[in-house]
Amino acid sequence: MSSEKHLIVTHRRPQVSDLLYIYLVKNFATEETHRGVSNGVEIEFIENDNVLKDENGKSLVPLIESMDEAADISFCGRGGGMYDEHGKDILDCEATLVGKSIGLLRELGPNERAESLGHLFEINDGKGRKKRFAVRDPKMRDLFAVVARDDIRGSQPYSLGNMIDLMHWQYPDDPEKVMRWAFRLFGYIRANGPFSKEDRERGFYRGAAKILLYALDCVGKFSGMEKEYHSKAKRNLGEWLNKRRENPQWQALDMIDASAIMLNQPGEDLFDWPLDVIIAEVERQHHFHTITAEEAEKAELIDVKILIKDGTSERVEDRKIAMVASDDLDVHKYLSAVDLGYYAVCVIKQNSRGQVQIFPGNFSKEVRRGEKIKIQQLSYSFPMPYVAAAVREAEYKAKNKPVPSWYELISDRGAADEKTWFYYSGAGWLMNGSLTMADVRPTEVLFYDLAEITRIGFDADCAGYKAAHLEQLKLR
Repeated sequence: MSSEKHLIVTHRRPQVSDLLYIYLVKNFATEETHRGVSNGVEIEFIENDNVLKDENGKSLVPLIESMDEAADISFCGRGGGMYDEHGKDILDCEATLVGKSIGLLRELGPNERAESLGHLFEINDGKGRKKRFAVRDPKMRDLFAVVARDDIRGSQPYSLGNMIDLMHWQYPDDPEKVMRWAFRLFGYIRANGPFSKEDRERGFYRGAAKILLYALDCVGKFSGMEKEYHSKAKRNLGEWLNKRRENPQWQALDMIDASAIMLNQPGEDLFDWPLDVIIAEVERQHHFHTITAEEAEKAELIDVKILIKDGTSERVEDRKIAMVASDDLDVHKYLSAVDLGYYAVCVIKQNSRGQVQIFPGNFSKEVRRGEKIKIQQLSYSFPMPYVAAAVREAEYKAKNKPVPSWYELISDRGAADEKTWFYYSGAGWLMNGSLTMADVRPTEVLFYDLAEITRIGFDADCAGYKAAHLEQLKLR
């Protein structure tokens, strides 16, 4: 047996699925699946993925994983290895992949039954694909289900994945602190499971909402931590908590449910756990309405007409595409927000390294529920497959390389020989580098050329040109 500890390699901002992967390996893995775990687990947070690539930019992770002498190393969400689902067109995340590997999860066939409903959860990608799992320990079911949902579908406000993002924002240089914060919740769920339906109906959820509202009001007033915040810094969370308190709508492991679990541990004072994430939210919102607002003023706006189809009817709406040079993490959210004066249907952001990210915005849709009509904001990501393909085509041409097949142009990872752009099809984001992919080389396509490609993709007046170009790209 090896005397070395098992080494987990992951990125500097491990997301909720990465963190659950690490927790599961530390607490459940065996020598058969993760050699060295009996001696302990070490974690290496890497900033730059170039250390995992050869001189041609190809990932070395699959090769390393095939070597028996490297069996005491695992790569979490890195390099296309066995615990990295990105670009593989599979309905999994790091946590479900390792859960199956170490025997905590079993993937069910289409007609296969779980031991009981308490052991079963289902995930889907919002596009018709779904997968069912049986969980060995029903106490872990909600945790697996929420983590998989937040990783595959994206985090909703104040969900577990969103809370992890907030903690990383508050502690950008301390991933271990964020990990310890998450592990406290994971540990209590592992030991006790989530609240039962009866517990929630006894008022634990509403009671936790009241406590969190009190904590929110106290932020900036604690002795030694006094601070004047922007008038809107507490607004979003306050409105959400009040709504949930007055009309409880239980969501597994959202901020209220997770806090209720932590606050109801007998004999322990765990008030600091929800307070950490509440302070992080207030700090981020304060930054958003001050620093981010100033950054948004730098944006150049491009007029477009977008086509919105609603059943058998359709309408054309005048909107803006925003292009901005900024290192602010949230400037695209500010520019696309419905109530902050821009309401961009798409934001093209370039950072100081020259990397570019393209984020689709939203559109308004009326949804009738009985006698009531509600206005919903839905993602206007329909043009993004074309934008992804056309941008990648331009990248190949800028580098004098042959343009690959249509499938490679619209796949998440793209072709094996060109990794400048990652297309996160679940959200419609087109990313030339990111916080977790800071080492990606900047695009060689000019910023204004990218804006023109995006304009063509979104503008209803360019529908004819776009259709002809799409046919040309699909013939490759």
